[in-house]
Amino acid sequence: MATDTVEMDAMDRVGSIRMHIAFAEPTADSETRWASRVDALAAWLAAEWDREQADRARERQ
Repeated sequence: MATDTVEMDAMDRVGSIRMHIAFAEPTADSETRWASRVDALAAWLAAEWDREQADRARERQ
């Protein structure tokens, strides 16, 4: 991790967009958003697994 300000500024820049990422204390709203994201990701992963299993079953036939 860079400690030099100039080097750190360059690391925080993506093209013409400068961004800053910092830790924030959890809130009720953020907890709800994270729970929703976890549920969506788990559902997507399960659906992908189901599709792969179906593809494999079709290949065996």
